Parts: sequence; C-alpha cells; structure tokens
Amino acid sequence: MAKTTKTESMEYVSGVRGSQESSLGSSEMVSSSGGAKMLALVIVICTILNISSSWYLARGTINPLLPVSMGSDVSKIADALKEVQYDQAGGKDVYELYMKLQKLQAQGQKSKLEEQIRALEGGAQPAGTDPAAAPSASKTLTADQYAGIFKDSYVDGNAKAKITLVEYSDFECPYCIMQKKNGTIEGLKKKYGDSINVVYKPLNLARHPGADQKGWAALCVGKLGGADKYTKFSNAILDGSEVQGSVYPLDKLSALAKEVGVDQKKFDTCYNTKETEAIYKEYTTEAMAFAVNGTPTTMVLNNETKTFDLVQGAAPAINFETIVDKMMAAK
Repeated sequence: MAKTTKTESMEYVSGVRGSQESSLGSSEMVSSSGGAKMLALVIVICTILNISSSWYLARGTINPLLPVSMGSDVSKIADALKEVQYDQAGGKDVYELYMKLQKLQAQGQKSKLEEQIRALEGGAQPAGTDPAAAPSASKTLTADQYAGIFKDSYVDGNAKAKITLVEYSDFECPYCIMQKKNGTIEGLKKKYGDSINVVYKPLNLARHPGADQKGWAALCVGKLGGADKYTKFSNAILDGSEVQGSVYPLDKLSALAKEVGVDQKKFDTCYNTKETEAIYKEYTTEAMAFAVNGTPTTMVLNNETKTFDLVQGAAPAINFETIVDKMMAAK
C-alpha cells in the first residue's frame, strides 16, 4: 500500500466530514452505491471517535469485521485522526506519554474497583479504609502555592471554611463521573457543613476528546457568572454523562450556559475564542506540581495550617473523612 501523507489524510477526512454534514442535514435515504459507501465511512468515523478512539487509533487498530475493500479508506481515516490527536496533545511523543499514563491509571483503578465490589458484595468494609491506616496530612504549602490554589478559582461553599477540597477532575473521565454520581463530595459537604468548601479544577491528563473544551467552557461560565453558576454548569456536565457510555455533548454547552443563567452570546464569544484556555492550562501545571498523575485526585487542605493530603481516585467517603477529621482536630 502506498504511504499516505499527512496532508492527503487531512484532506481526505475533511472531505468525509463535509459529506457527513451534508448527509446528516438531509432526510433523503442514501440509495446509490457511492452514497452507501460514504454512509458506511461516516459510521466508521463515529464508531472510532466514540469507542475510546485515542487508544485504538494510537495502535493503528482497524475493526476486523469491516469489509476488506474498505481497508484502504479506513486506514487513511485512522492515520489522519491520529495526526489530529498528536497535534492536540502537542506532538506524538507527548501523546504517547498521555496514553501510557492513562493505561497505568486505569490499571491502578481496576484493582481498587474490584476490591470495593468484592467488599460490597460480601457486606464488608473495603480493605484500606480503616481510619487507623489512612495517611495523615504531612505536606505543607508555601505562601505562593496556597495563594495559587485560589487564584482564578471558584469556591463552592463557605469561603471561610477550615477545610477545602480541591478536586482535580476531568469532565470525561469515567472515574470522575463515578465520583460525582456516587455523591461522595456532596456527602462530605452535608456532613461537615460550613467547615468545608470545594474548589473544582478540571484537567485533561488522559486526553479525552472533549474535556478541554468543557474545561474552558466551565471557566467561561465562572468568569461571566461567578462561583454559583460555575458549580451548576460543572455539575450538569458530569450529571449528564455516563460512567460507561456517552458523555455530555459539546454542542449543548452553549444552551447549558444559558440555562444556568449567563449571557449566551457572551459565553459563545468567550468559548469560541478560548478566553479562559490559559487559566485552564494553569490548573494542569498546578496539579502536576503536587504530583497529581491521575483523575480524580482530591487535595484535602487545612486552610489554617496550610497542610494537605491527597486522596487518589474515586475513593470511599471514609478515606476523605479520616483525613478531614484529623485536620478538624488539629490546632
């Protein structure tokens, strides 16, 4: 097979995308053989994008069930989409590092989830949740680090709370969605009341396809409407996503911004020009400085002593409570 250049591949996908938009905007049935083939290609594109495309495309995988005659076309699409992924990640080397991180993160979470499932099925408390075994806060922020946590951030709850939960999350991460649907953070807010507040910071360490857009979209809402609307917008995205299924669609972000109460035209301008992208990227830089290498990771921060500890993954509430209780008792 002749090697397809990046330019040729991008032109090919551009043409398919143009045909896709034309096909989706028409109510007529595709009857010709050429139209049927184009429709099949559109289905292939959608399938690739919807089934964790980043990992499969990075490996050059092609569905073995597709007709052999379509192999060349699908290969062109796969190559072009891989180039798009490389560009978005900042290069092939960076992309491959993200994929390695995602795989390691998933492997680490798998054992934790299996352990929790076994414990729940057996009616026992999951291993590792014994309060005596939970780590105590032993790290301390510098003055600049502490100030940076709250710079360009939105606090949900009592601004003078003793404890802050800084949730480094991802709008399309299955475990982040799981943590939201489990109600872990909301449960902590109810239990501790005004003694605790939450700062939600979206990242995209695993390079999910729509997480970046949702991240700076949420920050646009915060910029236009403040902490309350930022929180409502962020929660709606997570609530409207599935742990093992569809995620909140990008084409509904503008309508959601209007729904939570911000000026839709101003939001569209902010979103389309990426006004908040720089702040969004700063969240990632900050998280990595604290050795956050997966999402969700939650910093439990004592605002009086400036000490903190990290809770990795979608952990049980008791993991948080043990740390919070020790911090609440600290003088």
